[in-house]
Amino acid sequence: MVITGEGGQFVSRAFGLPADFRPVSKYNMYAPGPIDLTGPDGSGGNETNVTFGSGGGSTLAAGFGCYFIDADWPGIGPASFTVFDATDAALGGTGVVVTANGANSFRGLVAVDSVTNKPIPVFARVHIVNGDGWLGNDNNEGVALDSFMAGTATYSVSGKVLHRSGSPFKGVRVSLKGTFTLKTTTSASGRFTIPNVPAGTYVVTPTKKGVAFKPAKVTVHVVAHTLKIAAFRER
Repeated sequence: MVITGEGGQFVSRAFGLPADFRPVSKYNMYAPGPIDLTGPDGSGGNETNVTFGSGGGSTLAAGFGCYFIDADWPGIGPASFTVFDATDAALGGTGVVVTANGANSFRGLVAVDSVTNKPIPVFARVHIVNGDGWLGNDNNEGVALDSFMAGTATYSVSGKVLHRSGSPFKGVRVSLKGTFTLKTTTSASGRFTIPNVPAGTYVVTPTKKGVAFKPAKVTVHVVAHTLKIAAFRER
């Protein structure tokens, strides 16, 4: 995730506003607001944008969530987040989040395909409004954020590997490579399935010592569904 905002800062486990809240995450904690707490009330910013990346490029998320803390003055500084698609059209949001004084509340949104009822990656940007300022200013009630969470929907890529005769080829290593690498081995039926594949472009390659296959590799584009590819065959 790429987090940008107006004068925000990262906070540590010693973060104590409010005093009874301790960050539950390790190093992804972020609180929008002015870095200089000695400045006048209202200094700094109170808005944060989150975008998503993978392998050096942009990507989409299927879900996003964060904690809202001390959001007890919604009339003065309403806190919320809104999610946008790749065209920057608003898809939905939390509405104004309200907590008790010093309390925290986790809010999250997940995009679900209406047909398959499975998560689908469509969030390109999240816009977070942090009250109306930094909560360290007594007269500028706001909200701190912690434990940003985001996830992408995953799919599977499956296929089969055959001997030259057309019979199933067992024990062939099949790799899927893109921004990361996943591997599996064909079963007695010559079939393979690689699960937990996020949307993206990958190269699928069968390997067996001393054996060549046709095609040697296949490029697949995983978009928003499970993908079944044509059979690999021993040359």
